[in-house]
Amino acid sequence: EEIMIALKRDQKHLWHPLTQHKTASPPVGIVKAEGALFWDEEGQSYIDGIASWYTAMYGHCNPHIIDAVTAQMRELDFVMFSGFTHQPAVELSERLIELLPNKQAKIFFNDNGSTAVEAAIKMSLQYYHNKGEKRDTLIAFESGFHGDTFGAMSASGLSSYNGPFEDFLLKVERLPTPQEDTVDAVLKQLETIAQNNRCAAFVFEPLVQGAAGMKFHSAKGLNALVSKCRELDILCIADEIMTGFGKTGKNFASDHLEHKPDIMCLGKALTAGLFPLSITSCSQKVLMKKLPMLFFGGRNSHTFMHYDIDLANIFHFHFAGKKQCILFPQSETKHLYKIPHSLITREDIDFSDPDLSKWPALQHAKGYIAELEHGNVVYIPEGYWHHMKYL
Repeated sequence: EEIMIALKRDQKHLWHPLTQHKTASPPVGIVKAEGALFWDEEGQSYIDGIASWYTAMYGHCNPHIIDAVTAQMRELDFVMFSGFTHQPAVELSERLIELLPNKQAKIFFNDNGSTAVEAAIKMSLQYYHNKGEKRDTLIAFESGFHGDTFGAMSASGLSSYNGPFEDFLLKVERLPTPQEDTVDAVLKQLETIAQNNRCAAFVFEPLVQGAAGMKFHSAKGLNALVSKCRELDILCIADEIMTGFGKTGKNFASDHLEHKPDIMCLGKALTAGLFPLSITSCSQKVLMKKLPMLFFGGRNSHTFMHYDIDLANIFHFHFAGKKQCILFPQSETKHLYKIPHSLITREDIDFSDPDLSKWPALQHAKGYIAELEHGNVVYIPEGYWHHMKYL
């Protein structure tokens, strides 16, 4: 009865993201989270299969993170960043610059992934404005997703996200993602698009398009596109909100590229899911120190864009390296099997005619229910919570 009352209260007042409330199933009420699991009011456990939109990389309610955040709150909570500074921000920026690809020189704090991309786009537009050039067009991949603010939506290619707002968006030219056998064709398309000299930036998710269904593309092809953009004097923005912090086998997906981006966007796992925070980093070229280092109108500020507690949280866990965070019992690792020929742990399975001899892990696994809405991989799509429960 208490569960039903809570659901009615939820449906009366709450507007859930990416949800059609007239057709969506009732949300699952979660009362506890720990490690990789959720629990509902009845004690049923759920695997958080996408780490709550790729954020909880050290597990939910990690005691070490909780301790770091609590200690920071006792000393310094939120202090506005305009005209002030503090040790957590300075230390984090120094350590991030050490970790990021070597072209990155400056860190700008934001409060979410969309605004990180928004800041990157504004940096690009103002870069050419400061040079006295009129550039008002972006280049982006088909099926990409970069956020919900208007600049980020402009760069996104998924119509389900930005369809109703298309008349209000920035000018964008689309490219297909490069595969091993299509690199030359995509390069020719890029050259054709750039002929009018109006393109300010190429915005891309490096190597993996998350919201498109974990759609992979060629590192060789992407590297060629970044190199060509450099020849054409087009800035490159790597949106690593989803891919950043080890998800592709290196610190950042951009580390797989020989030619590095001019601007990078990081978020999600940056704070291990505890607080909203993101960064936009840029190269020395973008800074152009001889010209004003301001965004249009001298403003690109959000109140919680540098939350001190976030910064202490990040510094403690991404860089301290003093404690390990174990999300999976070591006794269970005997049931884990490496999937070959994969950049990260994913692989396609044809469920219409599955051959389990190829999947030894599935032969020994307990039964699960997995409901998928779109995409062609075993992946819980963004915006949906689908039950994955023990039978």
